[in-house]
Amino acid sequence: MVNKLSIEGEKEYDGDENTNNEVYIKEEHRKEIIAMTAYFKAEQRHFEPGHEMEDWLEAEAEIYGLV
Repeated sequence: MVNKLSIEGEKEYDGDENTNNEVYIKEEHRKEIIAMTAYFKAEQRHFEPGHEMEDWLEAEAEIYGLV
């Protein structure tokens, strides 16, 4: 599965060229980026337990530009 994101990275999509810096990445890479972002969020609050889902959802929102 390939998702479209508005971040820099490897272009994996062979469809129409885009002109607004959209990047297509594989699902496995998307999850890695979100996991790293969530990890850094947890690190910022010294890994206080009980916020794992919140970290993940905030990371997804940031990666997809929803925040």
